[in-house]
Parts: sequence; C-alpha cells; structure tokens
Amino acid sequence: MCELRDNVGDNISHKNKNYCELTALYWIMKNVQLPEYVGFNFYSRIFDFTEAELSYILSAGINAIVPEPELLSPLHFLTKVALRNSDPVEDILERAISKTHPSYLGTYRAILKEAIVVPSNIFILQRDIFNDYSKWLFEVLTEYETMLIESGSDIPPRHVGYVAERLQSIWFLKNSSELDILFAKRKFLFW
Repeated sequence: MCELRDNVGDNISHKNKNYCELTALYWIMKNVQLPEYVGFNFYSRIFDFTEAELSYILSAGINAIVPEPELLSPLHFLTKVALRNSDPVEDILERAISKTHPSYLGTYRAILKEAIVVPSNIFILQRDIFNDYSKWLFEVLTEYETMLIESGSDIPPRHVGYVAERLQSIWFLKNSSELDILFAKRKFLFW
C-alpha cells in the first residue's frame, strides 16, 4: 500500500511502539535530501489553514509553524511511567536535558511549573530549523531513554512520543525570540 517506509536506511523503526510518529521523523532527518521547508503532520492531526493561506504565511517570512501552546493540568504534563526506583519521570527528563543541553533547563523548569505544551509533534519548518530541532530532539530523547532503561523502568507504549511533545514545547519556546514563528490552530481529522 505504501512504498515509502521508515524501516530502510538509517532508521529506528524497531522503536515505533514507544516513539510513534517520531520513527518517521528520524527517518526523514537521516535519509531525505530536504526541500526549503519540511512539514510534519500525520493521519489524525493537521494545521487548520488552507494551502493558499500557507503560501501567504511562508511568503511573509515565517520560518516555523507549530501548534498554539496549551495549558495542561500539572498531572498531565508528563505521562506516568512505572519506575522501579523513586525518581519521577520529570526528574529523569531534567537530568537528560541537563546532560545534553543544559542551556534549556530554565525553559524546562518554567514549562513544567506552568504546564505549557506545544502539542501534537507537528510543524512546518525551514530546513535549517528542522535540522537543528531534530538533532536536539533526538539527542535529548536518546539520553532520556537510556536513563529510563538504566533505571530498570518499563517504558509504556507511546511514552517517548508524548515526552517529545513536551520537548517540542521547550525547544520552540526557548528559541522563539530567534525565529519567526506562527503558532497556528490545529485540528483532528478523527479522534
């Protein structure tokens, strides 16, 4: 049915159970010669604008489109993991960010306190921004996953994908002053 798959070339398709759509994002990052803009939507979540509106937005100098930030209750900020030690998930994620990109810790702590999320793991980005964001994201996720495994945790399905939404929040909010970002409405095709 589909000739293009994420299990060829440099890939992490074996992690799909936990990484979800991020296995496709990784594959694109590693295997595709990128055009000027890279869009990442998927079967159930898309941006809510027309193709004509998108052309206008991009011609206006916007170099990043991400979903509008939302407030979540603190209990929903990070999905729960059955850890075999006493470290909460948010502490493990903080250590992973501290080890890989410590300049993002202040933004992480502010987002954790306010429970802000840029949801859905969807975006339209200029190529250089896509490269910077994707590299950062997978560096943090790789360290986070390693720390979870070393703690003896069972990683529930979809967990890393959910955590990536929180990381998307951190990266775009931290870098918002250097980017021309449009925070756009999104819609669900089905739920």
